[in-house]
Parts: sequence; C-alpha cells; structure tokens
Amino acid sequence: MERTGATRSTLTAIFGGTADVDAAWFELTLAGATVPSPDPLPAEDALARVRTYVRARGLDTRNYPLEDLRADRVSVGWMLYVPTRPGELAIGRAIFYVADDGVLEQSSSSVAPSVYTAEFERRFHRRHDAT
Repeated sequence: MERTGATRSTLTAIFGGTADVDAAWFELTLAGATVPSPDPLPAEDALARVRTYVRARGLDTRNYPLEDLRADRVSVGWMLYVPTRPGELAIGRAIFYVADDGVLEQSSSSVAPSVYTAEFERRFHRRHDAT
C-alpha cells in the first residue's frame, strides 16, 4: 500500500517508547509529510450521537434508560453503554462505540469489550492511516 504521509499512530507503532514521537511528528508536520488524525471527540458529542441513533431507530429503551448512558474513553473514541443495576444480569445488552471521526458501531455485551475494541481501533486506523 502506498502512503502519502506519516501518521502519529504509525510513528508510535514503529518507535514506541524508544523515540521522541512528538519531536518526530513536529519535524514531519513542518515538512508537510503527515496525515492528521481527527481530534478526540468530546464525550458529550458521542453521547448525543448514540441517543439520536437509538431514538431514530425506535429501539426499545424500557430497560436501557438513555439518561443513564455512560461514556468510557478508548484509544480512538468512546465505548457507551447503560450500566446494569446491582443484581441485574444483562446478556446481549447494547454497547455502542463512537470513533473520534464520528463513526458509530453497535455491539453487545455478548462480545467482550477488549475483543471488540481491538477491532474497532483497527478499523479506525485503516480509515485514517491508509490513503
């Protein structure tokens, strides 16, 4: 695959903790050799996006009160869900992911968040690291 510029995530993946990634990014940016990633999406925007998505589709929210929706930051966006109440067991409960570029994905508690998040991050990087 041919690339027209470096990304911050590529620099971090290549050099990790062995280099001053900020300095390298700065130099490459000055040279016009970078491809910017989107700024982090505010949690409020991710929450609003999920609420709009759920309401627009008429999804059943009787046991999924949208006012209780919680946003936890993942590396490239947010994982959003309504926590269960004490003693409540919820199988297949909706979990939403909103990337920093605004892409929304729906999963469920049947898929481990660690597994889903890894693929969510890969899809985000494919959208932003490839040209």
